Amino acid sequence: EGWIQQQWQSYQDEAPTERHGVVLDSRQELQLWEQVILSDEESALLLKPSGAATQAQSAYRTLGLWCQSIHSDEYRTNQPEPHAFARWVEIFEQRCQQEGWLVSFQIIEKLIANLQRTPGLKESEIHLVAFQELPPLYRLLLDSLSDDCRPLLQQSRNRINGTIPCARNEDELELSAQWARQVIKQAPGATVGIIVPDLSMQRPRVERIFRQTFEQGYELPQQPASVPT
Repeated sequence: EGWIQQQWQSYQDEAPTERHGVVLDSRQELQLWEQVILSDEESALLLKPSGAATQAQSAYRTLGLWCQSIHSDEYRTNQPEPHAFARWVEIFEQRCQQEGWLVSFQIIEKLIANLQRTPGLKESEIHLVAFQELPPLYRLLLDSLSDDCRPLLQQSRNRINGTIPCARNEDELELSAQWARQVIKQAPGATVGIIVPDLSMQRPRVERIFRQTFEQGYELPQQPASVPT
């Protein structure tokens, strides 16, 4: 993130007469999300604005880093019905456009556009150290910077058994839940962490899948759910 900010500052210095927009910091963006939620009549009385704003900010950043929007086909497939978040995004983006404001991932989009216009800025090669997975927007930025981006492998103390490709997001969650259950069964005192980048958007699905995996009789309403100990 620090490097991206440096590149953005250099870009502004090289074109001082161009209107670049004002980048909101995390606190300012969060305040704007709260204002948006309070202005939404359908949500203002139903939600705690601060908590909803935090989730909206995180979800919006995730959409941007994964090169998605509320209008993209993939997003509409996962969220077929209109909902509060889509309304908030429309209000948020309209306000930012009116005021000339940008959020963090949007400066990456502007840097990519500038690099594509000026191929002479490309580096001969870029070495990536200690990067395990890059969001698509970061990958697009690196591809715009150089045609030769290569990871440098490092020895790791952590044992990595490999990856299992999944056709659907739900399949990946089910495999993660089964793996976690197996780990806890073999080592009851173990602590297992599973990273879900867009958890704020997928929470109901994640909760359902993990409860189905961990709770005996979850699908039998007549029986109380029991959590394994």
